[in-house]
Amino acid sequence: MTFYCVYKVEDISCNCVVGRSIERATQDGEVVPFFPNGQAIGTLFGKRYTVKNCEGETILLGSGGIEELETRLNKFSYTFATLNGRPLERYKTDIAPLIYHVLTRVDEGTNILYTVVQAEKNNHSQGYWELYGLYNEIVEQLSEILKDAREEYFVVYENEIKFVEIPENDAVNIGNGFDKSSLSRKLTKFKAEKRKELVYEQEKTYH
Repeated sequence: MTFYCVYKVEDISCNCVVGRSIERATQDGEVVPFFPNGQAIGTLFGKRYTVKNCEGETILLGSGGIEELETRLNKFSYTFATLNGRPLERYKTDIAPLIYHVLTRVDEGTNILYTVVQAEKNNHSQGYWELYGLYNEIVEQLSEILKDAREEYFVVYENEIKFVEIPENDAVNIGNGFDKSSLSRKLTKFKAEKRKELVYEQEKTYH
């Protein structure tokens, strides 16, 4: 049986720590990587996981699910990780819920609604839509978008204006790292462009 000395390594640049990892060495000082070829091979059943290296050596065991697995794995030096036979990022995207983020603003003078919808899985875009019209028209348009979903989904309304009544999932709302400010900028741009288009159409009609 080989015994190792396990220690933490800090990467320092310009007097600042830019990275941390765990390494090991033999009693003779020979560094032995936890993942010799850089590949971490994980399996997950329920919340129980195992991570092995290419030589079949078990490096990690746990029961805290994929988030715990990734947190612990990131303390090691590796270049590529798989989980249940798929690249880790692909696996996370495949199992992530499909979330439709909906943001709306109202034109106070006309009660016309400007709505943008961003669909995401694991913070990767799955589609983007711009909707315009009265309340009932937005409900109809949004319903058509949701009908095309090929899997279970959640709707997250990013402000107080709601349309299709879908139960919201608190875990989804808290757990996703969605950038609402980016969607807000898209809505501002859409509204400005649409209003410019409407003014142009009105001017054409008068002439």
